[in-house]
Amino acid sequence: DLANPLWRLRNLYHIKRADDGRIIQFQPRPEQQQVYDMLFKEGVKRLIILKARRLGMSTALDVLLTDQMLWNAGTQCSLVDQTAADAERKLATIAKVAVDNLPEGTAKHIERLRDSGSILEVSVAGHAASSFFAGLRARGGTNNWLHLSEWGVIQADDPRRSEEILTGAIPSAEHGRIIVETTWKGGRGGHLWDIVKTALETPEEAKTDKDWRVVFF
Repeated sequence: DLANPLWRLRNLYHIKRADDGRIIQFQPRPEQQQVYDMLFKEGVKRLIILKARRLGMSTALDVLLTDQMLWNAGTQCSLVDQTAADAERKLATIAKVAVDNLPEGTAKHIERLRDSGSILEVSVAGHAASSFFAGLRARGGTNNWLHLSEWGVIQADDPRRSEEILTGAIPSAEHGRIIVETTWKGGRGGHLWDIVKTALETPEEAKTDKDWRVVFF
């Protein structure tokens, strides 16, 4: 069971409720589970989630990145968000809460190497370090998992940062998994709009691992 990420995501992790701050076991909602199934059962490498608010998609994705950091030595994960404060809040209230509340048998094997507002770096059972970065930009090097939050808003409000995501963050995960989750702003224009339009116009049978899939919630 522990070798199966879908089992781990349903059984190992806790989250902090937004309304009252209580720590509860994470149980994926149907929409969250659909995303997990697309990633792990269907093998989707590049996914765009267009959503209404309050579906818990950021929570689901950052629990996922935390899981991958813990169970795959040497993994680099990055979260790029609308503001640095948003990114650091998610690292603190999702990723670090998930690590802090692991079952004792798992937690005892985790050594925190770096723990700040923008990075959590751990070694599990003495294996190579894994890291989770959170901020306005993706760290250089190779990202195995990249979570881009609210790119739809960024492309409308800050085209220069949107250009940085396209030319900097995306290439940093060229051989990894990239997941965009966003509400929409700005109509039919912007870098992400171009990607979504192409994805929707490309027949599924013609897509490769480098092509984007789009899911609407």
